[in-house]
Amino acid sequence: MSGGVEFRVGLASCGVANGARPVHQAVERAVREAGRGTAKAVGCGGMCHREPLVEVVEDGRSVLYTHVTPEAVPAIVRAFNWPKSMPISSVA
Repeated sequence: MSGGVEFRVGLASCGVANGARPVHQAVERAVREAGRGTAKAVGCGGMCHREPLVEVVEDGRSVLYTHVTPEAVPAIVRAFNWPKSMPISSVA
C-alpha cells in the first residue's frame, strides 16, 4: 500500500446509484495530488442507506465516512496525509 493509507470507496450497485463513482474519481485525484495513499474500489459495505461510503484504513485502524460528496473528498484525504510530526494547528 503506497504511503500506508488506503481510501476505500464502495462501488457496488448501491454506491454507484447514490453517486459513488464521482466520489471515487475525486479520491483518486486527491490521492494523486497528495502524493501519498491509495484509492481502492471495493464492493458493498452493507450500509446502502449511507452511500457513498469512504473507509480510510491506516495502521490497522479504519474510519468510515458516510454520505460523502466529491467536494468533501480533498478535506478527508488531507486529514490523513499530514506529516505525523506536524501539529494540525500549524497547518490550518
